[in-house]
Amino acid sequence: MISSYFIDSEKYNLNVKGKIIAGRNEVLSAKEIDLSKETSWHKKGYLVTKILNKKIQIGLQNEIINYLVKSLKISFPRLSKINIDLRKYHHYLNYQEHLLFLKILGSGIKFKSVNFNKEILESALSDLLNRKVTTRNKNFDIINDKTFAIRIIRPNQQDFNPPHKDVYLDRLKNGINIYMPIIGSNKKSSLPIMPKSHLLNENQIYRTKEGAIVNDVKFSVPCIIQTDLGLNLVRPNPSQDQIMVFSPYLIHGGGLNLNNDTTRISLELRFWDNY
Repeated sequence: MISSYFIDSEKYNLNVKGKIIAGRNEVLSAKEIDLSKETSWHKKGYLVTKILNKKIQIGLQNEIINYLVKSLKISFPRLSKINIDLRKYHHYLNYQEHLLFLKILGSGIKFKSVNFNKEILESALSDLLNRKVTTRNKNFDIINDKTFAIRIIRPNQQDFNPPHKDVYLDRLKNGINIYMPIIGSNKKSSLPIMPKSHLLNENQIYRTKEGAIVNDVKFSVPCIIQTDLGLNLVRPNPSQDQIMVFSPYLIHGGGLNLNNDTTRISLELRFWDNY
């Protein structure tokens, strides 16, 4: 089946396999703990803003860049003497090496390995939300709150998740997400979201029953193939000293990196109530 969606009015197609279902008569964001619910921006479901001191955020971005460069050189010794520019990441590794590197990063990067003071970020996000939040999900001990995730999206490659909601996975319910650009994040590559989609009734959303198979790649999340209001996403595009805070109940994903020769790397982190 071919699923079509739009990002900033540009049409994209995905080849989706699997049984398609509509959800129940319920609005998940209303019945569960959506941490955007008490904010002034809840209606659209996301906010692009500055929450960290610019020096701190740029310092963190540089720490992550240095960590990734070091990891590449250790993982692939032929790169050890090269002056690596991560914007050109896609030139250094072939497809199989890229998959191997993602596997190496798959367990997450330890906060302490990059001098990442997560307490500062927890405090800043708590102030923004006017409630105490933490990177630890106390309802799911299997989630390791000592690490953060990095997303690497090569130009014009199928490296992205399909349109989805995180909350179709129980362990990702009841929280809030952030997207922080590291390199290569711009209007052609940043994370797409569908504003207000967290307010849709699930019976208006059509998705694969289980984890999607999209373009012959297996994903853990179901793929949303359509809604009664269409599937129209936008790229909010935070600058280097901003982050995007968004509800995991929003439809997001499907973001092909349209830059001709620049890889996008971003930090993704989730927060839950600190109770």
